[in-house]
Amino acid sequence: MEEPIEEEEWVAQFWVAASHQATEHDLLESLAYPHPWVRAEAARNANATELVLAVAMQYLDPEVRTAAAFNPCIPEELLVTAMQDPDPRVRWAAASNSQADEEMLMMALKDQDLRVRLAAASNREATRRVLGAAMQDSHPQVRAAAARNPRANDHLMLKALQDPDPKVRTAVTRNLSVSEEILRVAEQDADWNVRQAATFARHSMEVF
Repeated sequence: MEEPIEEEEWVAQFWVAASHQATEHDLLESLAYPHPWVRAEAARNANATELVLAVAMQYLDPEVRTAAAFNPCIPEELLVTAMQDPDPRVRWAAASNSQADEEMLMMALKDQDLRVRLAAASNREATRRVLGAAMQDSHPQVRAAAARNPRANDHLMLKALQDPDPKVRTAVTRNLSVSEEILRVAEQDADWNVRQAATFARHSMEVF
């Protein structure tokens, strides 16, 4: 159990860990600091080197590993390690990382934890293969996340409009990349809420 630290002391170290000018030495010192917020902030820092992130991924504290897994500076091999972490929060962070490639996201879509699959389906770097796989998920929230992902093309959106769950079909109308043609198809939906969402989205498109 860590001994209590004076607030003024750990806050000062926290700002060192959060600094845009932090060096590798600063971040390694912060990772060794006896306060979890300081350690996590060091792992989150954009200046974190491969060594800093490798050290962070070895911590028993899942908050530190989560911060490292979410850091876009993390090397590929460490991101793969994070995808296999026993703590779902770490796997969620890895699946949310913009550096996660297609195979990593496909791995995340097989995760038993819903949050991890949601993160993969929502990842803005997800390929069409990933989104197509996400649209076959057993949980409608994952299918809806894929339908709402701006990386989805018209083919995938049309597929989502055939989903049995109206919330998934409504998600298509909230996709930032949705076309007027897709919205007109959604306006023919059997569900009133889907039709209304599609009409509202199309009118908003015309205004802006």
